[in-house]
Amino acid sequence: MLSIGLFALAAVAEIGGCFAFWAWARQDKSILWLVPGLLCLAFFAWVLTRVEADFAGRAYAAYGGIYIAASLLWLWLVEGARPDRFDLIGGAVCLTGTAIILFAPRGHDPNTLRKLRRFRILCERSSPWPSRFLPRNSFAGPADTRMPRSTSLSR
Repeated sequence: MLSIGLFALAAVAEIGGCFAFWAWARQDKSILWLVPGLLCLAFFAWVLTRVEADFAGRAYAAYGGIYIAASLLWLWLVEGARPDRFDLIGGAVCLTGTAIILFAPRGHDPNTLRKLRRFRILCERSSPWPSRFLPRNSFAGPADTRMPRSTSLSR
């Protein structure tokens, strides 16, 4: 869960840094806007290295969904343009992808069953469908210790 907070912090830093460049280049702001922009972008890069991940590519892929959602919030809160339904649907799809990347079972992880349960709970809470439509008895409890033969794409 620490990773999600770091991803959110990185997104704010990256969007802030990029917006400073945008303001200078597209809104005729002072060149001094580039100073905080560069600092924000350097901070963004540093924060992203603090994320717990075995592979940089997987961390960046998961971060992408958080970045897109944060960009939509920036659009609304900073620029004053309310996201439309397609923005929100796209953001939800991206966050779903982030959750799959972050919580998917990996064959080398000893806590795979715990992560599967947590992922199911996350899916149930974020699902637009009532729980009666979701599959039952998946990852039911401690007795369900069977592991799929191959659950990792990283091999």
